Order: sequence, then structure tokens, then C-alpha cells
Amino acid sequence: MPYKQISFNCTKDNIDKFTELLDSLGALSVTYTDAQDQPILEPAPNEVKLWNEIVVCALFQDNTDLLIIAKVLENKLENRNSILIEEIEDRDWVKEWQENFVPIKVSNNFWICPNWCEAEDKNALNLRLDPGLAFGSGTHETTFLCLKWLAENQDKIKDKIVIDYGCGSGILAIGACLLGASKVYAIDYDKQALESTLENAKNNNISDNQLTLSMPEELPIIKSDVIIANILIGPLIHLANKFTDMLVDNGNIVLSGLLKSQISDIQKEYSPNIIFGTPIMKGDWVRLDGQLDSKKSDG
Repeated sequence: MPYKQISFNCTKDNIDKFTELLDSLGALSVTYTDAQDQPILEPAPNEVKLWNEIVVCALFQDNTDLLIIAKVLENKLENRNSILIEEIEDRDWVKEWQENFVPIKVSNNFWICPNWCEAEDKNALNLRLDPGLAFGSGTHETTFLCLKWLAENQDKIKDKIVIDYGCGSGILAIGACLLGASKVYAIDYDKQALESTLENAKNNNISDNQLTLSMPEELPIIKSDVIIANILIGPLIHLANKFTDMLVDNGNIVLSGLLKSQISDIQKEYSPNIIFGTPIMKGDWVRLDGQLDSKKSDG
């Protein structure tokens, strides 16, 4: 059925007040978007950050009189002119989302293929994926950059131990499994991410012997041939010594979730032990590939 939507601008200091008001007026949902193109790059674990200026959108049943709700809001808003009323036609939102998520070619022989799509190349290696609520569908620049590294470095993965730190949907961990890793550890703080990884692993016929899912504190003491971490600069800096300790001599590390402006900070933090190659960029995002220098790590 069709719906009605009312939107308006407010500051983050007033967001709770207006959300409670909209809920009391019968809103089916309330969503927030950025009103001023203000980036929020790195919330802490379990922290929800909001923009300073927010566009609030509330969805209501079609028979709701939004003129009355607009009058209520006008009495409480500083910027009354920001109120906008719209009719939203009924659509199959899941179907529309699925239609926009198409197979992604990572390399000539490696594709990311949504569960609901036919493989473009049935002879290629097709990673079947349902991202669900976890990050990592292959469409984001950082995920794609990491997938490219996996596809182009199968010789460094085959029969090796790989850690995917911050696994999200499991796309990188599963990719490493399909490319021949002997053992892959998928690590994430978010239990929902681990559940998504497990489901995607089943869809790709990955065995429990090949893939182990773990919270960070549950990760056994291991030495890995490859560590791949597509997270954020804060955790990457915090984990620098841990990652170094977890690598075998001359082991490879792949870091992403970084902006161009953050390259030097990561290189400085890891440079005592890691020798980085040329940064690989896609849009505003960057991937750093490095190798543990066993002489430096020993000395």
C-alpha cells in the first residue's frame, strides 16, 4: 500500500525529542540523513554518531493527516520552512535492492555473485553472497580493493593460513577459502557479522575445517601467512603490534578502510616491521599491501 512521508531539518541535540514525538504521533519508521555533507568516519565500538544538522524522515500510513502533524512540528521547530510532505508509492523494496546488486567481476576468473543471480561466467570462481545486515558486498571501494588483492595473489594464499580481521559479511574470508587457503580465521566484534559469514560460508560449501569464526578475544594464538583487515584507521593503528606478532616471517598484510590522507599515519605506525608497496587507490579510498621484514621484527 502507499505511504505518506514528512521530513524536516533539526540539530542532533533535538533528535531524541523529535523522534519520541513522531513515535507518539504514529510514525511507522523514523530515519536520519546528513543535511550538510558532514563525514562521520570512525565511531567507536557500540557508539552511534550523528551529524550536527540532520534531515529527519518519518513514514506514516496513507490515511494519516500529515497537515495536522506538520502543525505540531511547526510549533517546535526553529526551521519551519524545512517541512516537506510527500506521498510514497508502494514498491517491492527488496526486489529493487536486489536488482541494483548485480554480479561483480573482480578478475577474469573471479566473480562476486548475489544468491539470486545467475553467474555471468559459470566456469569462473563465483563467490555466492547475501550481504544481509553485515558490511561487505564487494561494491564498496575498500572491499573491492581487498578482493582484487586476493584474486591477484592466489600464490600467496593457496595452502596458507589467512586471517580476515573485521570480516563483516565474510566476503574476504570466503574468497580466501575459495582461492585455496588451507585455513581461514574470520574475526569480528559483531556477532551478527559472524552469523552472516557463517550463512555465506554455507552457501559456498566452505567446511568448518577450512573456516573458523571467532570474536577477537577468542582468537587462538596463531601465526598467519596473510592478514587482511578492511576496517578503519583507529583499530588498524591499535592493532599494529598485534598484527605484526601474528605474521610468519615474510608474511603478507593487506590493510584498507583508509582514506588517502591517512596513508602516512599507517605507514609510520607499521614501518618498523612492515615494508609497504605502492598504495593502491580507488576513488578516495586506498589499500596498503605490505610484508613483514623478518630482520626488523627480530631485531
